[in-house]
Amino acid sequence: MALRVWTLYVVSLSVLDPEVYAALQMGQDQASVERLLPGHRLPYRPPSGPATPAPPTGEGVSCAYYAITAQLFVDRAGDAYRLCFQDSRLVSRDVLVS
Repeated sequence: MALRVWTLYVVSLSVLDPEVYAALQMGQDQASVERLLPGHRLPYRPPSGPATPAPPTGEGVSCAYYAITAQLFVDRAGDAYRLCFQDSRLVSRDVLVS
């Protein structure tokens, strides 16, 4: 029970507003993107379905995951946004559907 409560708390801190996600542009400077993001990331890589594209590869690519919602009983529960950066630029943004 305590683990579930902790997980819900952590997820609630990492919810990215859908309007912010929609406004992100490929090639956008990482610093300007990070100013718009919640203060926390998901501490784990969320599961995704077979239709989800693989994250970009290459030297210096780093990806962060953010929750779409912290609500347990909605369709988007468990889904996440993946934002990937390379050379301080946004190179990928995906929705991971669990």
